Amino acid sequence: AVSSNGVRAIYSDENSAYSYCLAIASDTVYLLGNGIRSTPIGTLRTAGGFVGITSSTSQVLIVDGAGGYVYDIAARSLTRIDDDNFPSSPLDCVFFNGYFYVCEAGSNQWFFSDPGNALSWPDENGIVLNAKADTFKGIAATNNSLFIIGNYITEIWYSQAQGTVPVSYNNTMLFEVGCAATGSIAEGPRDEKGILVWLGGDKDGVGSIYMTSGSEPKKISTQAIDLVLRGLTVVSDAIGYIYKEA
Repeated sequence: AVSSNGVRAIYSDENSAYSYCLAIASDTVYLLGNGIRSTPIGTLRTAGGFVGITSSTSQVLIVDGAGGYVYDIAARSLTRIDDDNFPSSPLDCVFFNGYFYVCEAGSNQWFFSDPGNALSWPDENGIVLNAKADTFKGIAATNNSLFIIGNYITEIWYSQAQGTVPVSYNNTMLFEVGCAATGSIAEGPRDEKGILVWLGGDKDGVGSIYMTSGSEPKKISTQAIDLVLRGLTVVSDAIGYIYKEA
């Protein structure tokens, strides 16, 4: 979620051993309980802007552009990441096949954690976009593929060790479309995994709304919606979400 003030993000998981719901308002992270109860558990370095959140079965990783923070689900505690190998400007994050991944704002570098531990990041880090010169807009995962999303292109990586790196670059697949707003990247609902949607962009400007299940992206917005999008002065604050009805 994106907001300049007020509630910036809400994140929950009811299927883990410890059900929880976190809310971020301004610079404070809250653990929400039943009814209207909320408990502040820590603060972020920023009070506004995009917040990226992802989780394993034991940890929740939060990035806010200025730092990283790990919520221990069992201990109900929040810890700021102080590992020197963690990027200084973390833009977005995702948990994929046993590792946490983070991309850095304004750069072409992305990083992976030690196995299952968002507090520890190895020296062998700082992987770069391979295909073309670009900088990051986001990172996501679906259908056993890791999507490394720039402003103009999207690379696809898969879970196969390449030396010390736990994933390998798929050099047979490249999306010639990037993303215009980090907050627009949305994965499908819990029972419809495999769908990824985002507001596309390329060197010609804002494009259309795209969807993929791991194959070539498909434009799903109508021409009328595309015209509205291209007429907007600012699209970087766009928010994407998917829900299933009936």
